[in-house]
Amino acid sequence: MKKEFKVLLLIRHCESSYVQERYIGRTDSPLTQAGILQAHKLANRLKRLRYGYVLSSPSRRALETARVATQGTGSVIQTEEDLREIDFGRWEGMTFQEICARDPELVEQWAQGRMNFRFPNGESLSDFWERVGRMEHRLRRIPEETVIAVTHGGLIRFLLCRFFGLNPQLHLAFEILPGSVTTIHLYNGKAVLSGLNDRHHLEEL
Repeated sequence: MKKEFKVLLLIRHCESSYVQERYIGRTDSPLTQAGILQAHKLANRLKRLRYGYVLSSPSRRALETARVATQGTGSVIQTEEDLREIDFGRWEGMTFQEICARDPELVEQWAQGRMNFRFPNGESLSDFWERVGRMEHRLRRIPEETVIAVTHGGLIRFLLCRFFGLNPQLHLAFEILPGSVTTIHLYNGKAVLSGLNDRHHLEEL
């Protein structure tokens, strides 16, 4: 029986123009100049690989990362709605302190980690978990041996929980920084984490 092997590269978009420490989901922010430089460094890393399948969140910061990082390769970038970051609703763009001041009762509910929690005027954790599950199945079905997905920190954290059968409440155990690469090897469908939050390609910055 032929053994199946696949490499998944989950890339968080490079630095974008939002203010740090704020919750950013659907805000369509572009890359900063530093972020563009990070994406070029990422391209130097990816050009050593043989890949032909690239997925990206439709968000501008992810698409710009994908385009710069794969330029000159001839790869077609396919956008996937399910790769978007979670929708924080009216908390979008706010700091945690601002959110606590405005909605202390909702923050308490959020802290309980229940999947039926919904961000005000935004997305529920259960809906997010469901679409992350759709994305996991999509990534598993792609026939190419090396697949790149450019997406967001929250999405990658929840994908890791999906691939490894973890409770979604454990997603905060993973640090996923801008411009980082997280690598999953699939051996006959079984997932092995071979790289987490790898930013060695950015060390020269």
